[in-house]
Amino acid sequence: MEATNTDKLTLVNIRDEVYKILHERILNHEYPPGYRFDLSRLEEQLGISRTPLKEALHRLEAEGLVEIRPRRGTYVVDLNAQDVAESFDVRRILECAAAEIAVREAATDEFSQLRAITAEMKRLLRSGDYQVIVSKYIEMDRQFHRTLVNMAKNKRLADIYAQIDTHLHIARVRQKFNVTDSKQFTEAEHEAILQALEQRDAVSLVQHLKNHVEQSKQRVLKVIDADG
Repeated sequence: MEATNTDKLTLVNIRDEVYKILHERILNHEYPPGYRFDLSRLEEQLGISRTPLKEALHRLEAEGLVEIRPRRGTYVVDLNAQDVAESFDVRRILECAAAEIAVREAATDEFSQLRAITAEMKRLLRSGDYQVIVSKYIEMDRQFHRTLVNMAKNKRLADIYAQIDTHLHIARVRQKFNVTDSKQFTEAEHEAILQALEQRDAVSLVQHLKNHVEQSKQRVLKVIDADG
């Protein structure tokens, strides 16, 4: 599906702005997996030269979101089942490592951030048409896990986790989400994770996280297999 936003960029830091626009369009599937960029068309749409566009694409390539093929073009990555499985495994390792630190070091009042996120996710599920709120719900889910990782207060770990999470988001939005799945899986799993964290029970916390990430992986892989 072709993006329709043709507003010209006028901000001084044009490289960052081009990156942000392309990044958002990839994650919301305006540019779906396998999409081939028409660089000339993008230049015209955004009112920019080739240099900031190429710099933005190289930045996205470093994050694993696009693939630049010499003399063939630039494409949004089309994740296969092995890529997704490996990325989920890395995510699980990083998240469990962060959780083991957080359960020891995080201040009790930090747990309220996760409580607030889970409360908002529950409110969204009960607010009406699921298809209207699903994008927001997915983002709140990501926020829950990023907040937990950030509680470890390890910037390098958080940066690596953010890169893996962004990479997985391309695959995650392909899930066939519904209210029942969100209540039975995401909501229940988040509650178990949060209770273990509040009780500072590292063993239980890590086990719940492992189960949660593994179930998420299997749900995404099921969709990829069905689509493939």
